[in-house]
Amino acid sequence: MLRRTDALDLLASGQKRRTPCAFTLVELTGVILVLSCLVLLGLPTFVRGNQKSKRANCQSNLRQLGLALQAYSEANNDSLPGPLSSPLARASYDQTSTNQLVWYLGGHLGFPAPGRTSRVVVQLLCPGHSTGRTVGQELTATDYSVWKGKGGTAAPFGKTGGAAAAPLKVETIRTLGRPEEETAVTDADKANVNPTLPGWSALPCRPVHGNLRNVLFFDWHVGSNPQ
Repeated sequence: MLRRTDALDLLASGQKRRTPCAFTLVELTGVILVLSCLVLLGLPTFVRGNQKSKRANCQSNLRQLGLALQAYSEANNDSLPGPLSSPLARASYDQTSTNQLVWYLGGHLGFPAPGRTSRVVVQLLCPGHSTGRTVGQELTATDYSVWKGKGGTAAPFGKTGGAAAAPLKVETIRTLGRPEEETAVTDADKANVNPTLPGWSALPCRPVHGNLRNVLFFDWHVGSNPQ
């Protein structure tokens, strides 16, 4: 039979054994280092996945623009939309935007007729450009460029101004070259847009998709041009 003092000793030793063990500073530091390494190892994969997602969404935008251009030309005696005041395609439109690509294509992309209020057509916002952009900045965004912006003399979408020109017909584009190789719409950046154009200073210095630009060609397929 246990004496009272023996029972108290056993109870005390059991309580000591049940006391939870805390992490030492060395162990906690080791855990933090392991977690940091796992994050660093996974970060490049996450970044690559995010870049691929933006590139794919941009290509989806261009495919929709291709369908809208095709629908417009079919409804307008094979003519391309225009004339345009600039190869830089603004994403917003209102009733005064008559010399912008978006003014001609908004309806074919599911947007209402131009009115007093400015509307943004999301298909003209490239995800590669849009990081940190506010709604106000979307109104003046020019993420895409039509025809050959840098020093190009051809204006298949026509142009306003001193040497005004009417837009060409799609069939004319086919007779001038290979439509599957001729750029209709492409990502815009300072390296492929004429620096004399208004809005050039706000463009990124290099292609937003790394070492390539997404392109809509005049046969309405979408591809990528390495840079």
